Amino acid sequence: MLYPNGILVQDTSFEMVCSTFDEVLSSNGRKYDGLSRYIDDPLCRTHDHISQSLSKKFYEGEYSVYRDCYRDGKVNPLWVITCIEQYNEYIERCEELNIHTRTFFIESTYRYPLWRGELPELEQIGYEVVSIDLSDTSFYEVLHTPKYLHYAEKLNEHGLFGDFETAKAFYNCVSEKEADLIQECDGIIARVSALKQNK
Repeated sequence: MLYPNGILVQDTSFEMVCSTFDEVLSSNGRKYDGLSRYIDDPLCRTHDHISQSLSKKFYEGEYSVYRDCYRDGKVNPLWVITCIEQYNEYIERCEELNIHTRTFFIESTYRYPLWRGELPELEQIGYEVVSIDLSDTSFYEVLHTPKYLHYAEKLNEHGLFGDFETAKAFYNCVSEKEADLIQECDGIIARVSALKQNK
């Protein structure tokens, strides 16, 4: 089951992934464009009061990512915006500061947090096995080791899996052979979609 989590906003001027990811994929005309490519929550690195208060909403208030997480005894939520009003406010501030962003809607096998309200119109671009901490690229690094290359060969033009079944098969394979990795990195399967209003 996939839970609707929310909108991920990333700063496209701060890349997280190693350039070797693209080098590996480029031979097949692909490029890694997944959830771990860029830094999340761009406003957290600004120092003005307005931006800091918007970023702080991740932690506090009605739409805090921690709200259900703590209640159910969990510690780590996905860092996503959980309502369209908060998203519009956040992205407007990024535009005012000339911060170049990209946005994805995430649905995943992890239920913290949950999106509040009607789902926006989405265009699916793929599935990814990732850590709850999206800056952790461990799963993508494992994917490109020799014993998992048969899965890497199935990636689409975005460097993501084209369907849930293939992503699940990779997750299960890693669970069997790299059990510590799944546990240490809090592995989940995420469906990654673009917001059509941003296209």
